[in-house]
Amino acid sequence: MRLRKNCACAIFRCAGDLPTGVAATVRIAEPVPANAAGRACASGRPGCGGIYCVSGRRPMFRWWQLALLAGYALLPVLTVWRAMSLRRHGGRGALASAVIFIVTGVAAGLVVGAANAILAYGRVPPLQTARLICVFAGGGCAVWWLNAALRHAALRLAGVPADRAVANPQQPVGRVMLAMVVQRVVVVLLAVPYLLALATGYRPGVTTSWSPAADVSDCAEVWLETGDGLRLQAWWMKATAGNRADGDEDGGWRGRRSVVLCHGTGSGAEQHRRLARLLVEAGYNVLAPQLRGHGRSGGCFGGFGAVEKRDVVAAVRWLRQRHPDLSQRIFGIGTGTGAAALLAAAADPDEGRHIDALVLCEPFARLDVVAEAALGDELPRPLRRLLARCVLAAASVHAGADLLRFAPGDCAADIWPRPVLVIHGRQRGPVPVLEEMEVYRRLSGPREEFWPGVAEDDAQRPRSGRGIELQIRLLRRALGMDDEIWSDPGVQHRTLRFLEEARSAPYV
Repeated sequence: MRLRKNCACAIFRCAGDLPTGVAATVRIAEPVPANAAGRACASGRPGCGGIYCVSGRRPMFRWWQLALLAGYALLPVLTVWRAMSLRRHGGRGALASAVIFIVTGVAAGLVVGAANAILAYGRVPPLQTARLICVFAGGGCAVWWLNAALRHAALRLAGVPADRAVANPQQPVGRVMLAMVVQRVVVVLLAVPYLLALATGYRPGVTTSWSPAADVSDCAEVWLETGDGLRLQAWWMKATAGNRADGDEDGGWRGRRSVVLCHGTGSGAEQHRRLARLLVEAGYNVLAPQLRGHGRSGGCFGGFGAVEKRDVVAAVRWLRQRHPDLSQRIFGIGTGTGAAALLAAAADPDEGRHIDALVLCEPFARLDVVAEAALGDELPRPLRRLLARCVLAAASVHAGADLLRFAPGDCAADIWPRPVLVIHGRQRGPVPVLEEMEVYRRLSGPREEFWPGVAEDDAQRPRSGRGIELQIRLLRRALGMDDEIWSDPGVQHRTLRFLEEARSAPYV
């Protein structure tokens, strides 16, 4: 496919009609050869190729996660059995320490579940709570086994048999004490990244009372199936009857274009509820899936876009198979993790090529850079980088993908010549602004950059709320879960205008 020369003028005739306080910058990159996208996807580049390309093969992701859950469920049983065995052979305190690790893991899991529920204004169902307890109890047991194994190895290296470290009065106390200090330091260095990966990568399946039926008259709950065998909950909202009628001013496109809304981590389809209603009223059909691990969708470990791209591909496939007449043009809108998943999915040579335009809110170019920034500036940079890579390495085991190499920015050039709108957040969030700018820089097709215009005092505090609600809103904003950006009239205006212009993008 090759974009016509006058595409820049046809699509982006923009910046003059934006509302007051809103700034936009439009740049059109040099054309890319028509077969560049195909070569890039076939090359197996770390960012969007290799294990991330979605093809007709059926990955073992589902069975891998079932095996992980079974392993976590069995770990407490094996831990108690091992502790009782050590107790019978003179290992004092083994059973008590095992119980402490299990209880601590359960408590940490309940805290993680409660935090996710509070931030998403929802609740964790009983079945998901039981699964949460099993996973984090198993995580505590994994740390117990690590501690026991390293203690045994440290004592052996100190020249003391592990079973006589306390009873033998002739033991070299100084050497044993040094071995114990080294052992505890190593346990902390290994356990902290693992526990952080477990806490940030686990999705407790928070459900909310939100339903689009209150805002959209013609909506239905549907289920999607991903290429790796997961079932995803989604909401299908049709444009209202009046807006589906063909009109001369719209070229007969009203009601025949669909938008896939991809939410961020820890939120849900309700993150785009205001935007969904606006799109339906404007004549767009909307499909809002709950990404894996959210709502009633399957899966319990997320990949920050690396595996969620399969959810986006499943949504596009569902639109093309179930409603081809209503999805003659398919657009994608994503926030945070949803933006990364959408960007990676659009580079897929099969279903991804059917995404005609993208709106990316706070995307990131490389996941390891975002993980490093999330650790704050208090730690020295080498230690912060090492910790971030260790966390991603542990999270990769749970996600079933190499998160260390996940770089959605590498996929940016592969979506040429489809137009892309990049929206920057109003305030500092988990995604550094430089990462968003890097995604924008790597785009090689028609592209636009948009900064919502907000007053300084509005950027410092939520618009409403008091007490604990205010604190929750502040925390949601810091974690990139703030959905108020989509209620901003400037953002709504720019997004709708971009879709209207992208609708008429001339391809030959």
